[in-house]
This record gives sequence, C-alpha cells and structure tokens, in this order.
Amino acid sequence: MSKWKFWKFVPPLGCTLAVVLVLRLGIYQWLHTHGYFYGIPWDSFMRTQIAYNWSREPFFAPSDGYWLPLQFYLVGSVFALIRPWLPTSEILVPVAINNIFFIASIVVLFFLTLELAKDPLVAGAACVLAS
Repeated sequence: MSKWKFWKFVPPLGCTLAVVLVLRLGIYQWLHTHGYFYGIPWDSFMRTQIAYNWSREPFFAPSDGYWLPLQFYLVGSVFALIRPWLPTSEILVPVAINNIFFIASIVVLFFLTLELAKDPLVAGAACVLAS
C-alpha cells in the first residue's frame, strides 16, 4: 500500500467491519434460536482442555499427534495471561481468540482486495461475501 494513504480507508474499513460483525452476530443468533446451535462438540472441548492444561504446565506438543500445537500455545498463553483476573473464563477464551483472528483476516482481505481492485466498495463487498 505504498501509494495508498492508510487513514483514507479507515472509514470504509470500519463500515465493513461493522457490517461483517452484525452479519456474524445475526447468524449466531439465528442458529441459536432455531436449534442449530448444538453446544460444544467434543473436539472443541478437548482442544480447550489441552490448551488449559498447557497453560498450567507447558509442554512441547500433545502426545496424541492429531493436532498441530500452535492453537494450544496461543489459547494456553491467553489462559495464562488472564488467569489472575478471570479464573472462570475457560470457554470464552477460544471464542474470543477465534473472533480476533476472524477480524484480522477480514482486515487483511480488505486491504488485499483494495490493492487489487482499487475501489473501497469492492473491498468491502469482498469482505462481506467472505464472512
């Protein structure tokens, strides 16, 4: 983005993020009220449990070999950082990290599409469609 001024595209990016987040929250709410929200699957539960165990006593990698360890390092690090302030937030941490990475990927997609299409409206539309 050498020739683009970053601050010039903050309002379109902000509008795009607002639309994407409202759309995502609407989908979450619709799934929850129509019975498609099935709770915590065992796979997600075990990943959270492994990350929580890693935060208490760090280890190199899980012994089962099914999952790559980066997710456990990220979530476990956040568990370790917030433990003194929020000791009962075991389920919210992975959800918050997932949404942070989602927003970061939307920002990257916005600027990538802006560089290719040279139009903020097209970049915003690409982000909404990708979400």
